[in-house]
Amino acid sequence: MLLAFVAFLLPFFQASTPAPTPLNPAWASDALARSTGNDRELARRVADRLFTHLEPAQVLRVIVDRAGKHHIAQLILSGVKFHAPLDEPRFIDEVLRLVQEAFSATPLLEEVDVTAVIPFAPHPAMVVGSDMMQPITQDVFTCTVLRSEALDTLRRRIQDGDGVVWDPLFRRKLHGHGPSLR
Repeated sequence: MLLAFVAFLLPFFQASTPAPTPLNPAWASDALARSTGNDRELARRVADRLFTHLEPAQVLRVIVDRAGKHHIAQLILSGVKFHAPLDEPRFIDEVLRLVQEAFSATPLLEEVDVTAVIPFAPHPAMVVGSDMMQPITQDVFTCTVLRSEALDTLRRRIQDGDGVVWDPLFRRKLHGHGPSLR
């Protein structure tokens, strides 16, 4: 009887934020398709966790590399295609959420690197050795996070640009001073 009463009251005490939209089961293959690195199984485990819900940031690739007993993940995000509008605070929230989800997927990860990329538009006069050497993406945000770093510290670090690389134009667009990022 007490258990039924607690179950009845539980929804009233939970956070009022809406639940994330569950992914369509047909998209489950994305986790496998977007997992890579020399520890693809661990990359798949991280991707499975990240692709559980549809969130604003689009994860293009989940890479996990292992060197001895050390495991490092890299999450590559689209810097131009989002599932919902993102301004800078929401983008930072997304980075924090993705880092937290990656670390919660496995205790083996020591570090998570987050990179947002945009398609590279080379200058017409740019000299490239061959078509194979031409870059196809450009980093617009990069951040390295150790498991031991607190999320509040990470948030301040990203906001202040401390140990984080922000492309100035990308950041301006997140502030609403450029074309929409949706």
